[in-house]
Order: sequence, then structure tokens, then C-alpha cells
Amino acid sequence: MHIVHLSSEFAPIAKAGGLGEVLLGLSRELTRRGHDVDIIIPKYDLIDLTKIQNLQIETPHFRCLEYQNAMWTGRSEECHLHLLESRHPAGYFHRGKIYGCEDDIARFLYFSRAALEYLKEKKQPIDVLHLHDWHVSLCALLVKDIFKELPIKSVILSIHNVEYQGKCAAADLDVIGLNGLDYLTKEKLQDNHPKFPNTINLLKGGILYADTVVPVSPSYAKEILTPEYGFNLDSTLRKVQSKIHGILNGIDTTIWE
Repeated sequence: MHIVHLSSEFAPIAKAGGLGEVLLGLSRELTRRGHDVDIIIPKYDLIDLTKIQNLQIETPHFRCLEYQNAMWTGRSEECHLHLLESRHPAGYFHRGKIYGCEDDIARFLYFSRAALEYLKEKKQPIDVLHLHDWHVSLCALLVKDIFKELPIKSVILSIHNVEYQGKCAAADLDVIGLNGLDYLTKEKLQDNHPKFPNTINLLKGGILYADTVVPVSPSYAKEILTPEYGFNLDSTLRKVQSKIHGILNGIDTTIWE
């Protein structure tokens, strides 16, 4: 199978928490089993490029909205890694850190659309587009509503931590080519918290638009269906419970040595 992972992290070169290690372990094992695995993350300025083997520019120019980008490719930890270089004037990924910027929403919304623009240009059939957490969860919606021509068989959303949901304004979606107000409904991306009816919830969108939702363990899959651990998304998760499959994250002991 051809599997494409979109993520904000990949250990050890771009790691802030456990997500990066999980993606590394999963990708490495799938590669060893003979699958064609591609990983796409932003080309952060904090990445030590000397740790990536055979690094070279694969696609020197491709557009996202009115801005130019480039895609680099190389090998890291036995995996085929792609680094998306954004040339947006805001310098989205030249901040010396992965998270914690005031415009994190704008940064990762742009990355989400740019990654799909790259895949559109490549035109390679994809069996599984695997999204990780809120940072790229909007790709599930974008694939269904804007990038319908992409040859993708299935979109999977992994939920590593449901507490972080990517809440923003409808106008934030306008910037990447959507009409945000069209999605500000309970059936779509409107946040479930009654105090925030004008808020868009990106993770909710991923849950609704993905073909499969994969929490990081069977027990976590049950927990997030409850008000205590669902952080106001439990009602949405219960509505789509038939497509939720908790899969226990394995531990690659070579990562934790």
C-alpha cells in the first residue's frame, strides 16, 4: 500500500511530545513490512538537516494559494521523509519552535492546504492518507470538498490527544480558500461548547470528514466517548462511533533507549 502521513512532528528531528515517536515507530514498521510510506512535515528552521540522509529538493516550486513553496526529500530513521518549505511571507516555520506561536492556527492550516497541493501535483495514487491530531485534521474536509480529484482511497485521522482541538474563527478558513461560515453549523465544524457558538473546531471537522478515526488505544477510544474525557467532543464521537477503532500504540524500543 501507498501510505502518506501528514503530521506536525516526526522524531527525532522535529519532536515536542509523544506524537513524533509514535509516527516514527509506525512509519518504520510499515516500511519494514514492505509498504510505500511517505511522511510530510513542515521544514522547521530548528531541524538539524545533517541528520537527514540524501536530502535534496524534490519539487523546487509549487503554489499554495498565491505563495510559492518547495518540497525537500530524504531519509530519516529508515523512513522516506518530505519537508515542506513554506515561502509564505509570515515565515510560518522559521520561529525556532514547533508550537506556541500566536498564529499556530494559520501556520498549520496553510501547511495542510500546501501539503495537499503538493500531492495534487504529484498525482500518485494513495491508499491511505493518515492525518495526525488537529494540526492537519482539516485535510479530511479539504479532500472531500476542494481536492476531490486526488486519487485517495481512504482518509484516517489518528487522535493522540483529544484535549487539543484547534479552535479558531470562521474567517481563518476563508484564508485558505473555504467559506468559513458554511461550516459554522452543528452538523459541521461548529464547536460543541454552548458558550462558543461562533467558534470553528478543526478536530471536530477531522472526526466528521475522515473515513476512519483511530484513537491511540482501545481504552482511550472508550474514554473519549464520555463527557469527562471527550472535552465536549464526546457527543460528536458517539455519533460516528461505528468508524472509531482504537488501536494500541506499540513502543519501538529502539526509540526509547
